[in-house]
Amino acid sequence: MGDNVAFQSAHGSFLTQSGNTLHCRATEIGPEQIFQVEKSLYTIDTKPKRKPVLSVAFGDYIRLKHIKTGQVLHSHDLEYKTGSLRHQVTCFDGRDENDWWQIESAKNETGYVKYGSTIKLRHEATGRRLYTVVGYQSPSTDQQEVCCYNTDDGNDRWKVVGGTGALEANNTLQLTHIASDVRLHSHKNTFKIFGEGLSKQQEVTAFGGHDDNDHWTICEIRGRCKME
Repeated sequence: MGDNVAFQSAHGSFLTQSGNTLHCRATEIGPEQIFQVEKSLYTIDTKPKRKPVLSVAFGDYIRLKHIKTGQVLHSHDLEYKTGSLRHQVTCFDGRDENDWWQIESAKNETGYVKYGSTIKLRHEATGRRLYTVVGYQSPSTDQQEVCCYNTDDGNDRWKVVGGTGALEANNTLQLTHIASDVRLHSHKNTFKIFGEGLSKQQEVTAFGGHDDNDHWTICEIRGRCKME
């Protein structure tokens, strides 16, 4: 139906359409007055459906916040001085360009991420993926080290757990490492990111003892929503 279209009912009411809105005008006669009532009955939505604001999709760039400490998952172009000597992964109490991670599917899926999905997290600034492997210890607590690294050995695959259905920003989630069955973990322990320097950041590890330090949430999806 186009603009300015009118229909008359058997009771003397008129239906008119203006744009996408359908209107009703009814004339009623009372004992002392004549009055008219006009109201919108409903709106016809002809616009294309957009991606829901809070839904997390493969390909999105996100900030991932550690719930217990409030710091965000972070990496940078610095290597560990111990363990694998690969790129450091930390939690950071500021916000900068080193906090952005792209969600990739490990199984060539498209659409929205769900609990149970297997994902990779690619660090935007360095192009490396979140990675862990048995045999290397973290710098502060000697738990399993988490780093950023690119390889095809499968140790960059993580399963989204801790809920059901579609994943949305601000949901609580946990990431279980597929190969070694440990979870992405952080805590208040810190380490010197420059070796002998004074700057410290919060340690991120892979931990098999499952506790509330394994809980994370997506606090921002670039271009769509920011929860803090």
